[in-house]
Amino acid sequence: MIKSKFQYRAALPLLLLVILIAAFSVLGYLLFFMPNDGTITTGIYAAVTFVLLFFLLVAFWLTVEIRKKLIVVRVDSNLISISSFYGLGPEQKFDSRQLDGYTTTLLPVMYGTTYEYLYIIKDGKQVCALSAFYHHNYAELKQALSGRLKFIGENTFEMAKEIKDTFR
Repeated sequence: MIKSKFQYRAALPLLLLVILIAAFSVLGYLLFFMPNDGTITTGIYAAVTFVLLFFLLVAFWLTVEIRKKLIVVRVDSNLISISSFYGLGPEQKFDSRQLDGYTTTLLPVMYGTTYEYLYIIKDGKQVCALSAFYHHNYAELKQALSGRLKFIGENTFEMAKEIKDTFR
């Protein structure tokens, strides 16, 4: 049996989410509960509201990132188990013979570096995403999955598709 292991950087989205929630709470308190002696103008309210909305958007993105990409995968003979939210979410079990296969995508990041993502596909839909960025033993997982699943092909990275997948 092979179980996914996280890189140290897998903790960053959770840490950022906690910091954003704390900042969101402080700004919300300042905006709605601080007494106004006339020195707080409409412009300040608008700026703080804009920052709060931005924090909310980033917090949403981080939550989706944690749910969809920070997953624990266990590969055992013909059984593939997937748990979201760092492995704390509900576990889904799939017989590898019932899955369509997998695709890969190279995700470009800063300074010309790329990270490979592996997407397990069932009934034409993405079941999960494994990433070399978050998973320490990505190569071992990919090798185990490639022996059990059909390689469907490599996809080119499209930002619009990534954004669309965020809302699915």
